[in-house]
Amino acid sequence: MIAVKAPVTLSVSNQQMTWQQWLAVSVCVLLNVIDGFDILVMSTAAGAVRQGLSLSATSLGLILGASLAGMMLGALLLAPLADRYGRRPLILVCLVVGLAGMIAAGFSSNSPDLIVCRLVTGLGVGGIMPVLNTITAEVSTPERRNVAITLQAIGYPVGGLAAALVGSAVLESHGWRLLLQSACVPTVIGLLAVALFLPESVSFLTSRRPINVLARVNSALGRLGKPPLGSLPTTPPQPGARSTLRSLLAGPYTPALALFASATFLTQFSFYFFLSWVPTVLQPHLAAGPANTGGAIALNLGGIVGDLMFGALCLRFRARPLTLSALIVSFSSVSLLGQVLDMQLVAMSLVLVAGAALFAAMAGIYAIAPQAFPTLVRASGTGFAFSLGRLGGTLSPVIGAYVLNTPKMGVGPGLICMGVPLLAAGLLLLALRIERGT
Repeated sequence: MIAVKAPVTLSVSNQQMTWQQWLAVSVCVLLNVIDGFDILVMSTAAGAVRQGLSLSATSLGLILGASLAGMMLGALLLAPLADRYGRRPLILVCLVVGLAGMIAAGFSSNSPDLIVCRLVTGLGVGGIMPVLNTITAEVSTPERRNVAITLQAIGYPVGGLAAALVGSAVLESHGWRLLLQSACVPTVIGLLAVALFLPESVSFLTSRRPINVLARVNSALGRLGKPPLGSLPTTPPQPGARSTLRSLLAGPYTPALALFASATFLTQFSFYFFLSWVPTVLQPHLAAGPANTGGAIALNLGGIVGDLMFGALCLRFRARPLTLSALIVSFSSVSLLGQVLDMQLVAMSLVLVAGAALFAAMAGIYAIAPQAFPTLVRASGTGFAFSLGRLGGTLSPVIGAYVLNTPKMGVGPGLICMGVPLLAAGLLLLALRIERGT
C-alpha cells in the first residue's frame, strides 16, 4: 500500500457547518448540475444530430468525444490556474468559456464545426470540475466534507436527467440546435450565483498569502458565517511552493498521483462510454414513445439515487471501500445488461443499478481527490488526475463505436469488454491509501 498523508487544514473547520457554508456548497452543486446538462445534453441530441447532419457512427463518436477532450484540456491547462489566481476567478472564466461554446454550437452546419464548439464547451466544464471539487472540500468542515462533495457530485446526474427530460421536449418542438443552446440560461444563473454567494477559499488565501490577505480572509470567513481572525495563523506559507505539476511530479506525492490518476482514467473511460452509448444501445429494445430518452433518464435517475446513497454511507464508512464496492457493482450490472436487452423491465432495472453504481464510483473518486494533495497544489493535482480521466472519457465513445459495431464482438461482449476497466480501477485504488478517513 502506498500511504500519503495530506491533511486538509481549513480555517473554516471550527464548529459546525453554517448555513452560509451550505449555501456555498449549494452553489457548487448548481454548477455541477449545469456541467452535467452541458455535457450530457449531447447524448440526448445525438440521434437528431446524426440524422440532421447525415453523420456516420464514427463521426458521431467524435462529436460525443469532443466535449470530453475539451474537459481533459480544461482540467489539465485551466484548473491549475486556480492554485495561482484563486478558485473563484477561475470558475467565472470557465463559465464564460463554456457559455461561448454552447451559443456557437447551435449555429454549427457540419461535423467539424460542432466538434470545435463541443471542444470549447468541454474546455470550460473541464476547468471548472476539479476546482468545484476542491472548493467544496475547502468550504466544508472535515466531518461533513465527504457528504458535501457527494452532494456536489449529485449535481452531474441531475443535470443529465434534466438534459434528458427537458431535451426530449425541446428536441421535439424546436430541434437539436436550440436544445444545445438551452444550457445558456442556467449558465448565466450560475455566473450570478458565483458572484453573489461563493467566496474565495480561505484555505487558498492563507496558503498563497496575496496582497491584503487578512482582509480577504476575513471577508471570506464573514460570507461563510465564521468569526473574523485578528491575525493570520502563525504557520507561514510553504517557502517557494509552486502551484504547478512540477511540484507533484517531482515530490513525495508522485506515486499517489500516478495511482490515483490511473484509477480516474479507467473509471471515467467506462463511465463516459456507458453514459454515451447505453441510451443508443437500449433504444431498439424499448417500446415506442420515450424510446429516445428512456435509457438516459434511467441512467441519470439511478445516478442521483447512487450519489445520495453514497453520501449517506459516507457518514458511517470510509470513501475508499465504498468506491471499490461501487466499481464492482458497476461492472456486474453492465455485464448482465448485455444479456437481457430483450427483457425490457429487467434491462431498465439493470440500467438504474448501473447508473447508481457508476455515479457512486465517480462520487468516490471526487471524495478521495481533495485529501490526496496539499492546498497549493490541490487544484493542480486534482486537475491532472481529472484530465487523464477525461482522456479516458474522450477515447471511450470512439473506441466504443468500434467495439459495438464489430460483428464478431456483439453488444453483450462489447459491454463486458468496456466494463473491465472498472475492475482495474478498483485494483489501483486498493494499492492507494490516503490518510484522514478514506
